[in-house]
Amino acid sequence: MIQRLKTDLLILGAGGAGLFAALHAHRADPALHVTVAVKGLLGKCGCTRMVQGGYNVALAAGDSVERHFMDTIEGGKWLPNQDLAWTLVNGAVERIHELENELGCFFDATPTARCTRRPSPARPSTARCTRAT
Repeated sequence: MIQRLKTDLLILGAGGAGLFAALHAHRADPALHVTVAVKGLLGKCGCTRMVQGGYNVALAAGDSVERHFMDTIEGGKWLPNQDLAWTLVNGAVERIHELENELGCFFDATPTARCTRRPSPARPSTARCTRAT
């Protein structure tokens, strides 16, 4: 027999985006019944845990959201949806602050910078926030 669950919101995937969506849904309406479905072991599957390069975000002096946007578009050979890419880079700073200050995530840092500045060839205009190990 197939087990059926009743939920207000079903989120597929328990990676960073899925769990972030669940947290934001709960904040928006604590009475909402949120279900997160994952195909493997929670915390052991999916792409987010495989990210080794960190997150690119325009944080340091000389960084800009506009340059980050163009790096993203050019790095994708002009294939990315530009509206979605703009939303991504424009919200990146806020997301990093949220991850650090509200959720307690740690990123590698230097004595002079909150995030390690390791520009990649694809995105030279942004600092790379890497997870602290």
